[in-house]
Amino acid sequence: MCVKSTYTIKDAKKNISKFHVGVISDLHNFGIQEDGIPFIGEVFFVLVESKDGDRYVHGKRFLGVKVKCDKYGFNCFIDAREQAQKHAERLADAVKSCGKIDLLYWNSVRPAYGSNAYIDYGQYDDIMSEKAEG
Repeated sequence: MCVKSTYTIKDAKKNISKFHVGVISDLHNFGIQEDGIPFIGEVFFVLVESKDGDRYVHGKRFLGVKVKCDKYGFNCFIDAREQAQKHAERLADAVKSCGKIDLLYWNSVRPAYGSNAYIDYGQYDDIMSEKAEG
């Protein structure tokens, strides 16, 4: 069953002409190896950051590992970092040339540590998170 959303964003475009656009990576658990140890690999994505430290990441992720099963049913992990990074860089170049992002496809993430945005509101979020943890 489809649910039709009534939520709309009047102006979902954000001018990023003065923002830094780049490719970053993070670690991801791609599965369990034959010996029972998790296989950790890289995932690449595009990050846009303002001079004040506000940051946005694109929803598209580029996996640096391809997972296939061998004939015995065990996972085989294939290095795909070079290809994944190239795809992410191509998206970053397209974003730079456009100069705007559509916030429907981008997620606001924690501000850069030590930036003005971090001092303005990110630090408060950290303190509240630490208090909630006990």
